[in-house]
Amino acid sequence: MSSTAVNMKPEITDKEMKSLQYLSGFVLHKMYKKFKIASRKNLNNNYNLQCCSILHACKVETDESQTLINVRDRGGLWRANPKIIDLFVQCEMFFESKHQFLSPHSPSKIL
Repeated sequence: MSSTAVNMKPEITDKEMKSLQYLSGFVLHKMYKKFKIASRKNLNNNYNLQCCSILHACKVETDESQTLINVRDRGGLWRANPKIIDLFVQCEMFFESKHQFLSPHSPSKIL
């Protein structure tokens, strides 16, 4: 691989950004529920309660930039804070950069 190919950064479209915002909130909420259930089964398990606290701290109540969630929300969706969304964006960019070199048929080219 050439050095220019390694330095290429895939761009995140607006549609992908909205999907990543939605996905990040979903993952936070799903993990929160799993740790909450585990903490109910074992009341002395401080680890599960600490994980719940950390995950709950990653949530924001309102964020007008998360339009997909604002439209779809009926009260149960979580909005992740910008740092968590940045983490998901970085993971997506990493995955796309690796996937670009592994497969000649990128999902973005198919769609």
